[in-house]
Amino acid sequence: MAIAIFNFSKAFDGVPHCRLFSKLSQYGICGTVQDWLHSFLSDRYQRVVVNGAQSSWLPVLSGVPQGTVLGPLLFLIYINDIVLGIDSEICFFADDCILYREIDP
Repeated sequence: MAIAIFNFSKAFDGVPHCRLFSKLSQYGICGTVQDWLHSFLSDRYQRVVVNGAQSSWLPVLSGVPQGTVLGPLLFLIYINDIVLGIDSEICFFADDCILYREIDP
């Protein structure tokens, strides 16, 4: 058996909201639920604090929040079609991916 293990680096930060909402629509998630998710992801701001020094607040324009129940689910919806065309077994958990396949000697 051959196994490959992947971890998507900074995966949650790189999800573009417009593409995520397009995929949500493709899965039939629209209307009030999509409005609620849009509200959940919109109007977020962040700043960096190091040794008491603070940066300016900046808007968060992409990504899904880590440490939330919805973060991993929204990320998996975003990457769900990555398996198309791959002829191996694949398991996902949040930003981890395991590919495995039986090797016939």
